[in-house]
Formats: sequence, C-alpha cells, structure tokens
Amino acid sequence: PLWRLERAFTYELGELGSGRAITVPAGTATDGSSIPRLLWAVEPPLGRALRAAVVHDYLYSCLCSGSPHPLAPTRADADAVFYEAL
Repeated sequence: PLWRLERAFTYELGELGSGRAITVPAGTATDGSSIPRLLWAVEPPLGRALRAAVVHDYLYSCLCSGSPHPLAPTRADADAVFYEAL
C-alpha cells in the first residue's frame, strides 16, 4: 500500500543547525520501510525507520523524475541519507 504525507516535514543532514536540509513536501507518496511482511512483527513498515524511509522515497522520486535533490544527486547519495537518518 501507498500512503501520502498530509504535511511537509524537513530532515536536516549532519548536525542540528548544519543548514543542509531536505524538505519532503505534503502529498509525497511512500510505501514506508520496504520490509518483507514476514518481518513486520519485528519491524513494521510504519515503525522506527518511517521518517528515514519517507526521505529516501522522496529522494528516489526526485531522481526518477530527472530532477535530483541538490543534497542527493545520485542513488548512492540518497542511500547515504537514508542510512544517516536511520
């Protein structure tokens, strides 16, 4: 299933106050964390990793649309943001 954000939210890269921020706009679609259903009892797709997953989905959607986010211009960069956000 897909969910859409009702409100935008911002993730700040690095330390608080770094000035390097990614704002995920309202209406962005996400499938939450891509976790096999078998493991949902241990880590549900809308669990602890949700914010990181939403940022990652947004960054990938930017890449797929041909307009990469300046702070994550490649898949490797988007993946690095995801791992940091976890």
